[in-house]
Amino acid sequence: MRNQFQDIIPPDRRSIRNIPLPNEKSSGKEKKEGKKNTGYGEAEADAGENTASLEVEFAEKEILTYGGRPRVGGFSKFVLWLITLGCVGVLFFAVTWLFTGANVTVKQKKMDVAFSGQQEFFVDPAFGEVGYSAITLSESLSVLVQATGEKEVSEKASGTIMVYNDFGTSAQKLVSGTRFETPKGLIYKLDSAISVPGRHIEAGKNIPGSIEAKVTAEKAGPVYNVDLTDFTIPGFEGGVKFDKFYARSKTIMAGGVIGKIATLDDAVLAAETDKLKADLRSKLAEKIKKQMPPSQTLIEGLEEASFSVASPKSENGKAKIEVTGNVKYFTADTQSLARSLLTAQNIPLDNKETFDVDSSNVKASGVTESDSRLNAKLEGNFEVTYHLDIDSLKNALVGKSKNSIKKIAEDFPQIVSLSTELKPFWKVSFPSNPDKIDITTE
Repeated sequence: MRNQFQDIIPPDRRSIRNIPLPNEKSSGKEKKEGKKNTGYGEAEADAGENTASLEVEFAEKEILTYGGRPRVGGFSKFVLWLITLGCVGVLFFAVTWLFTGANVTVKQKKMDVAFSGQQEFFVDPAFGEVGYSAITLSESLSVLVQATGEKEVSEKASGTIMVYNDFGTSAQKLVSGTRFETPKGLIYKLDSAISVPGRHIEAGKNIPGSIEAKVTAEKAGPVYNVDLTDFTIPGFEGGVKFDKFYARSKTIMAGGVIGKIATLDDAVLAAETDKLKADLRSKLAEKIKKQMPPSQTLIEGLEEASFSVASPKSENGKAKIEVTGNVKYFTADTQSLARSLLTAQNIPLDNKETFDVDSSNVKASGVTESDSRLNAKLEGNFEVTYHLDIDSLKNALVGKSKNSIKKIAEDFPQIVSLSTELKPFWKVSFPSNPDKIDITTE
């Protein structure tokens, strides 16, 4: 039986692939007329438009693929990996260059030397002797305390001098009242008679004889309160002895005053004075540490200290107590001291070796100085360290392999042992720049 729907089905079955895409150049009129031909033309046009849309989508998908591999942002994964690896490489070398370095810890050769006994020091030491230098510092401190009253006074300044005889080998007597004059013309007189020893020869040199003496200003008043200075002896002026006898201050001249001074309880004055003296010692000790040359070693107690107490001054009903400290520090020559200590221990020495000396555990007492010679009793333990030239060690390490560290250390007899840390951890050689090598000694 004949199918009744056969007459209304198109003779050629069409798939969506067989429907032609609309011609972009066809006019709108043609499209419009196509829809009027049959009742099915409009449906054909709609189908054609849907088919064109699907074809465009398929075309876009094909454009986004290449060789069956997806592409991202127009670059393949292969190119992206290359860029990533390049960035990592640049970062690696940047970190290596910026953070490269070496920390070296060195244990130096040291000797502990116990000492108990007398030690001589010399201004001009011969071979095997210990040299010394002298540094004199002065400082004043004051405090205000409640006064009990006032009184009129007229007092003379006084102090201590060292008198020298470079004239001959015989002693020279000077009577009480012998005058000594400063470069500014101020006159001070001997408190008591003295006998100045004659000069002597030591190590081929003439050493003037010397003696300590007390002097007092010729007149009262503050003008005679002077710092350390030189003196001549006016009584010898015009004669051959004038240039050969002279004196130098051992302490400042202090205590000269004319006018009203404050009065206060003796116990209060003594207590405040002692406190000021202690404070002065501490202040001057810190001062000498900063001024001491690197070639010298400071030993606690190796000094001569003197203090002068000014008459209390009245200030608004209170008494001003002022104390002036004058300390002569004797500093030992480090190299001759170290060699003397090591020689006493029968330790062989190389003339090229240098040393550092720690004397913080040593104290001196019974200090006397005369004829450019110093004598003191020392008690305690010295630490003598073989000096290491840090710059030389750095230069020896520059660019060397970590495995060569033992051989390098053998060239430095001052080193007992050393340990190293290279940065970054994968480095196997020291930096080529010595500034990137940090050395710590212990």
